[in-house]
Amino acid sequence: MDPKNADLKGKVAIYTRVSTEEQAHADEGSLDNQAHRCRQFLNSVGYPSSVVESAHVYREEGFSGKNMDRPELHRLRAHIAKGRVRLLVFTELSRVSRSVADFLALVEELGRSGVEFISLKEQFNTSTPHGKLIMVVLMALAEFERETTSLRTSLAMRDRAERGLWNGGPIPIGYRPDPDRSGHLIVVDEEAVIVRAAFATYLETGSLAGTVKALGDRGYRRLERVSRRGNTREPGPVSWSALAHILQNPIYIAKKEVNRSARFLTPEDAAGKPPAEKYSLADAVWAALVDPAIFERAGQLLAENYARNGNVIADKHHDYVLTGLIHCGTCGTGLEGASQRPKPGMDARYYYYRHPAGTKQPGCRISIRAEMVEEAVVDRLKKLASNGPLLDRIVEEANRRLVTTAPEVERDLKLARQRAAQLEAQHANLTTHLMTAPSGTPLDSFWATVKELAATAEGARAEVARLERALGDLACAKMKAEDYRRALRSFSAVWGKLDPYEQTEVLGLLLDRVEITPDKMHIALLGEMPQEGEGAFSAGGGVYAPPAKWLRVPSLTGSPALAPPPPAPPFPRHPTSS
Repeated sequence: MDPKNADLKGKVAIYTRVSTEEQAHADEGSLDNQAHRCRQFLNSVGYPSSVVESAHVYREEGFSGKNMDRPELHRLRAHIAKGRVRLLVFTELSRVSRSVADFLALVEELGRSGVEFISLKEQFNTSTPHGKLIMVVLMALAEFERETTSLRTSLAMRDRAERGLWNGGPIPIGYRPDPDRSGHLIVVDEEAVIVRAAFATYLETGSLAGTVKALGDRGYRRLERVSRRGNTREPGPVSWSALAHILQNPIYIAKKEVNRSARFLTPEDAAGKPPAEKYSLADAVWAALVDPAIFERAGQLLAENYARNGNVIADKHHDYVLTGLIHCGTCGTGLEGASQRPKPGMDARYYYYRHPAGTKQPGCRISIRAEMVEEAVVDRLKKLASNGPLLDRIVEEANRRLVTTAPEVERDLKLARQRAAQLEAQHANLTTHLMTAPSGTPLDSFWATVKELAATAEGARAEVARLERALGDLACAKMKAEDYRRALRSFSAVWGKLDPYEQTEVLGLLLDRVEITPDKMHIALLGEMPQEGEGAFSAGGGVYAPPAKWLRVPSLTGSPALAPPPPAPPFPRHPTSS
């Protein structure tokens, strides 16, 4: 391109960028300074003054070069797409991007639009192979330096966390930074009172909303805060979200979180991380505001309330321990807990199980008092736990079914393995044929067949794995039955000592289903529902419960039919030579 070409008038773009507002107004490297240097360069290489003066400046203020999501850059790219830019000038590559991949994508975009660019610092442009080579090398080095700096920063922050130092960020209520010691915090007495009151009130009420209201009623307000950048946080009451964070923040027992991002990983994901990247707590260098025992009790109460989706302390609440287990015996719908306010002549609220809204079918007339059905179920389990001969018959019958079931599973597993092997052989044979076919062979229709066959083979392998797990479950089911018998025999001793949410979990481990009709109740222990007439007896209050006879065995239902594999498609003929 001729640098003196006056056709460039109004077609030159100057891109400037700084990462912070402070840099935007600094003398060296400011937006104005970058634009001035670009114009000086254009004048020095002979561009007409009309071209230089008409150059449009894109000012990017307060955005990092780590990604391409920047408003002025988006506007520049839109103008390039519309043909309004033919030459792009900037002081250095890092002003546009610090990522090799992002910058090369932009270069490709510039090339498609016929736009050349000039970088003052690197002294090259895209019009020569030499300039392109230098550009790739320099951008790779810039990205390497950025990643190295990021790694050094991460390691330094982890080291500080392991030494119990504060790494920055919003300071929690109750503390402020120590101006004389980096990484240390000082207790703010006026806010420390709020923190301690928050823990005490929550342990007393069990309610986040109630605790927030109590703190507000007492006039507790967080103080005004001014950050290092001069941002001011106005004083105000403690919010619900702030309270939940306070109750779970180990800073208040003088602990510093290490690798906090790994705190909420699943056990499987956490196990796969090296020890240096796992979540842990280190002794902090600041003073604690809360006793560790109080902090632990608050955390347990939060977890219990979350598991119960309610308040375990509130007296007005009833624990519907059969939730998820109790069903309507007429339509099979799962029932939910509900309550009514005291009516005339009633001393307290009425708690009962009912159909969820919109699920009641014609003929369903279930609305049963919660205490009555729960007492009947617990009473039945206690009586069953004390009936040794009946427990022996349960285990004996369960093991008998296991003995007769295992050969069936072994037979199905053998067939499944044969089917999977045939499918894999067909897939491998067809794939090899297609990959070695001469050029010009019409293969498009056969690639779909190969993919379908691969999916079918994958399903067959999954079925083999399922049956292998089922056979393994059968091998150890006899021991599980014995464990179940011991657990049931200890039921009477431990039931009264359990918290409500623990009682719900125990019933879920012992019971498979409870079905209620207007005049009867059926109970099943982890297995099939016993048939009518199998020793029904009165459980009080007009409720009848036949004893459960079955233990659960590995489910074999829902297995796909072990059909023979589909025939392999005919191979395409190779084109004959003339």
